[in-house]
Amino acid sequence: MSTFLVIDQAFVESCQTMDVVAFHYADPGACGRPGSIRIVTRDRGLYQINYLDMPKDIVLRACPPLDAIIQSTSNRLPLPRGWMRLNMGLGNCLFLTDELRQNISVAGLHPAQIYRQWEDLILKGLERIERQSPLIDEIDKEGLSPEWIESLEENEIFVFGSNIFGYHDGGASEQAMCRFGAVYGKPQGIQGQSYAIITDGVSYSDIMSYVSEFLKYAEMHPEQKFLVTKLGCGTAGYHESQIAPLFTRAVQIPNILLPRDFMKYLL
Repeated sequence: MSTFLVIDQAFVESCQTMDVVAFHYADPGACGRPGSIRIVTRDRGLYQINYLDMPKDIVLRACPPLDAIIQSTSNRLPLPRGWMRLNMGLGNCLFLTDELRQNISVAGLHPAQIYRQWEDLILKGLERIERQSPLIDEIDKEGLSPEWIESLEENEIFVFGSNIFGYHDGGASEQAMCRFGAVYGKPQGIQGQSYAIITDGVSYSDIMSYVSEFLKYAEMHPEQKFLVTKLGCGTAGYHESQIAPLFTRAVQIPNILLPRDFMKYLL
């Protein structure tokens, strides 16, 4: 177990702005250390502060990303660009940069296991960044959805993002309509050899629901293979790091293949 330096107001006021790359945030009623923020900086500094005992401006100086991240989480909005979240259960969350998330593996770990191991995971991720050896490079390409899909096998389904009206006028949606049986005016669900997920013209919370609906459908049809495109990352305006977490459960569903740009956030 790593040792975190407990910092006070005097310490924070004497410091330059911390280059925070990850922090563990515990709700006031969380199991473990209620009100605790355990911070990891790029130079592998380990610091702990309790926001229940400290003025808000001091807490935000110690952990600059905190305010925007908590506001996004409270309002069920995507996290600020460049940040991701891992649930550790019982009121505990780990927030970390996109770059760091791409360099740690939590596949197969339950939230409680992540809670016990997160410090080591983060430090190993920082080591990997220093070596410039992305974890995604270790994945067999056969386990990923192709970057460009021109044709499908009989059992394959092309999964794409649609606007709320089902106007398949460009990008992957137009490709789905021209090649794989998507129906103009149908924004969601199976159609021919394609499956539409609404990502444009709806809230982020709605997208979560539509993706969940797709995952249930895929589980009910193990005889089919679903090739997911980088949906939501075109005209809908989201970044891969914001859409990828919605497919976390898909990693455990063998007949779903995700694109490389999603998988690098889900390993």
